[in-house]
Amino acid sequence: MHHTNNAAVAQLVEHQLPKLRVASSSLVCRSTPIYSMPERACFFYTMEPLRYTALLTLMIFVYQHSLSANFREQGIYFNILSASTRTVEVCSSGNSSITYNGTISIPPTVTHNGTTYTVISVAENAFRNSRQLISLHLPYTISSVGEGTFIGCQALRTITVDRDNPHYTSIDGTLYNAATTTLIAFPPALTDIHIPEGVTHIAPYAFYQASNITTIKLPSTVTTIGYRSFSGCNALESMTLSYNLELIDSQAFYYTSSLTDIYSPSPMPPVSLSPFDDIVNYSATLHIPLGTTSRYAAEYPWSNFTSLHEMQFSSIHNIDFINPTNYILHNNTLTFAIPTHITIYNINGHIVHTGITSRKTLPPGIYLLLCNGTTSKIRIQ
Repeated sequence: MHHTNNAAVAQLVEHQLPKLRVASSSLVCRSTPIYSMPERACFFYTMEPLRYTALLTLMIFVYQHSLSANFREQGIYFNILSASTRTVEVCSSGNSSITYNGTISIPPTVTHNGTTYTVISVAENAFRNSRQLISLHLPYTISSVGEGTFIGCQALRTITVDRDNPHYTSIDGTLYNAATTTLIAFPPALTDIHIPEGVTHIAPYAFYQASNITTIKLPSTVTTIGYRSFSGCNALESMTLSYNLELIDSQAFYYTSSLTDIYSPSPMPPVSLSPFDDIVNYSATLHIPLGTTSRYAAEYPWSNFTSLHEMQFSSIHNIDFINPTNYILHNNTLTFAIPTHITIYNINGHIVHTGITSRKTLPPGIYLLLCNGTTSKIRIQ
């Protein structure tokens, strides 16, 4: 049986109606959501009502089908993706009043009516508004996680991934792709995060409604921030952007009413597609590098900030790579001729190793090496 989520259907219509194109040249109101235009009710009766009704009916049918499960096993709802390959995806119940809660461990396979299926994906919005979901485990078979699937999971504390999964990994409960270049989902119940060096992309909705986090620092490797990535982080007070940031997608920082300080270390203003909330964000102080006020003041949306503060960013980018003289760097291992006292910092200034060292293996990234009174920058591939 299919269940209809009226609010969700209304949202679907609002998003999809502007895309509909009816042949009649007299259709002048086609981009207006139907439920916001009662004074133009004649639209339904005069503007090709049969075509419009057919399109709307199809949209609602497709949406209902995407929400509704084919079957339920082990407390999890599944859609059959292919009967021939025997693959399924995890989905929602199709009823907004029936959501997931507690600890969910998705199995790699599931048997229903005598047929065993491989679980290969998590559908978009599968866990949406599962307000009592605490933890989630993904099996090695999962190759796709739908965008925004954890929206409204306010109690979610950890997402773990089977170590044999070739597509995803988990660090401190946060979901990344296997290469750790994309941060996909931060559990909203967590209060802090250290994003590792090497992450280049913050996925859409990654921190959506993470209402407990107050400070976020992006590593310098981040180049893009996705749609609504930090939207709804209403406790967020301080945001440090990346030195190499190139693009901030729209609504990335909407509904962040506590945001008082934004640090942008890049000497060139990142391209931004209306990421800030006009009502609250522009009253925050924008901290920028020395001598860059004219650049930021000339670029939208940075020009809308009323308080620009120039400062000296202590940056790893001011330190050069140098040829080593007292150690050998091979692959990802430092080897010293004699045991030497060293201190290694990551690009965010956190100490990752200190002490007398003969050999040290590091994960890929850029580091500062303090050795014999000299600071140098090293790159681990």
